[in-house]
Amino acid sequence: MSKPLAHRITRQSPHQIDPIEDGDLDSIYSGDKKPIADGNPLSWGLIATVVTPAWSPPEDVFAAGPDWQAIFKADGHQVPEMKVGAKASRATGKKAGRPTVVLLVETGTTTLNGTRDVGRPRAQSLLGLLQMKLVRLRGSTVLWEGVVNPRNNRSTAVGLDYEARSLSPDQLKRDVLPLSKASLGSLPAYLSLGLRWYAKAWLDRNRIDRFVNFWLSAVVLIDHGFSRPQLSKIPQRERIVAYVKGFAAVSGARRATLAKRLKRAYAVRNEVVHQGNTANLGDQILRELEESVTEIFQLEMESVG
Repeated sequence: MSKPLAHRITRQSPHQIDPIEDGDLDSIYSGDKKPIADGNPLSWGLIATVVTPAWSPPEDVFAAGPDWQAIFKADGHQVPEMKVGAKASRATGKKAGRPTVVLLVETGTTTLNGTRDVGRPRAQSLLGLLQMKLVRLRGSTVLWEGVVNPRNNRSTAVGLDYEARSLSPDQLKRDVLPLSKASLGSLPAYLSLGLRWYAKAWLDRNRIDRFVNFWLSAVVLIDHGFSRPQLSKIPQRERIVAYVKGFAAVSGARRATLAKRLKRAYAVRNEVVHQGNTANLGDQILRELEESVTEIFQLEMESVG
């Protein structure tokens, strides 16, 4: 992908759409005089906040992989301003008022529906990848997302109801650089799905929901190597131990700690889900799960190159 696209995204003219209610986007926008879907491959864009304070000096930081790109702006991007309930209305933009990142992912599709269906999951996976490396993105909020046509400079926005140490541009670049070889379209399906739950967990402000989303992201990784018959016969605790043992490059003591923490999280998950009991869902268990899930994602990414 070319560098200028990430810079151009917020100077385009978005519409407000609802990706759930307005299911057939191609039909809705078929009458546009200048259609976004013009036969060229479309991309999906997402703008998210970055936890303050910003890096210094406040330079733009650009990163890209084979099928994605990201640009971090210390002074914030222009974010489309949506009118609640207004369909297909033009929207103006204003500064986010805080550091932001724009993510753009290629989809290989030429329709609005296809771009949404392929692009949204990939953008969520990319956000999860970045959150794995960047602590500053773990308290982020999604401000905007939508379809982008890289060729004709137009976009369609999704009007959803979204509501410290020193950091330098060089540090930011170093943190993101290891991800530059990652192709979103080539990630194993289980890893892409797990990253989406991981991103959802960091975006959630509710303690219970965040915990459950972290657990879902973990169990996707833990269970992916087991067949359906094995999943029904082998208890979850044993699957956790077997999964962690697979990280041969990690010390035995570290594997034991990971397994212990994940089993403890599983016990609390059972209390929350099956009994509605959140008494044991405290700061420590949540922090342990956050750290453990982040570590196994890092190990998984190393294993897939």
